Amino acid sequence: MVQVKPNHDLLPVRAEYTQGSGFQIGLNYLVTEEPMWYTMADIISTMILTSKTPEIIRAIRIIPGKPQEGLREIKLRGEIPINPAKDNFFKRVIELRKQVKKQVKTKGDEPDAMQLFLKILANSTSYGVYIELNREEESEETEVQIYGLKSFLYKDKQVEKHGRYYNPLIAVMITGAARLILAMMEKTTLDLGGNFAFCDTDSMSIIDLENDMPEKIGRQVVERFKSLYPYNDPSGNSSLLEAEDYNWGRKDWTKDTDKKNTEEGKYFPLYCYMVSAKRYVLYNLIPDENGSFKPVIRKKSDHGLGHLRSPLSKKEDKSKWIDEVWLSNICREHRLDFPGMAQLSVSKPGLYNVLNRDREKPYSEQVKPFNFMLVAYPENSGSLFGGDTLITEFYCREHKAIALNGCSNKGKCKYAGGCFANLHKTPITPYADVKDATQLPWQEKNTKGPLAVKVNGKGSKGSYTASSFGPESEDNYLLTDD
Repeated sequence: MVQVKPNHDLLPVRAEYTQGSGFQIGLNYLVTEEPMWYTMADIISTMILTSKTPEIIRAIRIIPGKPQEGLREIKLRGEIPINPAKDNFFKRVIELRKQVKKQVKTKGDEPDAMQLFLKILANSTSYGVYIELNREEESEETEVQIYGLKSFLYKDKQVEKHGRYYNPLIAVMITGAARLILAMMEKTTLDLGGNFAFCDTDSMSIIDLENDMPEKIGRQVVERFKSLYPYNDPSGNSSLLEAEDYNWGRKDWTKDTDKKNTEEGKYFPLYCYMVSAKRYVLYNLIPDENGSFKPVIRKKSDHGLGHLRSPLSKKEDKSKWIDEVWLSNICREHRLDFPGMAQLSVSKPGLYNVLNRDREKPYSEQVKPFNFMLVAYPENSGSLFGGDTLITEFYCREHKAIALNGCSNKGKCKYAGGCFANLHKTPITPYADVKDATQLPWQEKNTKGPLAVKVNGKGSKGSYTASSFGPESEDNYLLTDD
């Protein structure tokens, strides 16, 4: 533990960053006259990221004693032997989980239950029990001692009592070490020319907006962390960071699952749409039959929506409605939603002439009076014709010239009645199967001109997320595309 006097040092600070949101922890360039305590890992983190050494006032080293006597061997779930007098308990549990996970692919659900048990055991016993606090309601106000930057007495009916294995020194060392790993990942990524879209407790989404090579940078970051791998691995190829299944393409895109359905090691561009901290979705864009793209969600966060009651019936997957909310946002951003379509009659000679420009066609192939046509309404939802929903090129009778975009004087112009300025496009085409809408000969109803189909959806630069380390190992890292 290190006491420092922060002076523009990048350190974790607990604060209410948004009014009413509660206190959260974030990295900030901190300045204060009052000395503050941090773990040595946090001090190393700020030195790595800023190349600046904080002013250290005092340091305390905590040295563990000898193991207690009387420890004896046990069997986890009655199957797996652990000898706490000889084994490093957490290291052993993680190694066992990795062994069991390899069996899941071939033996199915029974080994999967064991690996889930080992995962929860590792997470809760390696960190959770050391920071366990239980809130109790007293009948009368009780005087309690508060410890923090300052120590003081406080009276309240609600009192926090620590759990059986409560040890805040161990707990803060673990979280400090996790932040150090993230700082090392960030520094390595920046040195390789990349950046990151977001980072979580044990993961970082690496992006490369300059050269669009997030996977290459991600693999290099993983390689750099091999020397820190603390578990036994005969192959010597394991790293502290690993890849999430979301990084890889699926064998069958018609199946909405990654389980036994990923092409491991084959990178498929994974996009990241973010709203705020803890509110993001990871997805792929898959070509569809219309020449556009279909978003496929690979991982989503429920923050911001998870507290709401599902509108679906009990028999339906209640998480699917949250998928639909994310898909709505994704389609809007990529302009993937098709326009609203209407079926109307060819009831005027003007429409008949527009739809029958090709007079060389046999009469049997021409549109007949009072046949049907399709009308699209791109101003409401679609992007079939690009992002412009207004008529952008028209003839101005006032100035006797071709005008571009809109007109600010239309309300006062004597030619306003027949002017196309500021009007929405109204695409029309002979009636056909709307599933093939991108192949139809669309024309603009007002200007009588042809309309080119512009299918959007191509993403921008890619990203790569390396994640998972320590006892909370989740065997993952993550490719995302910003």
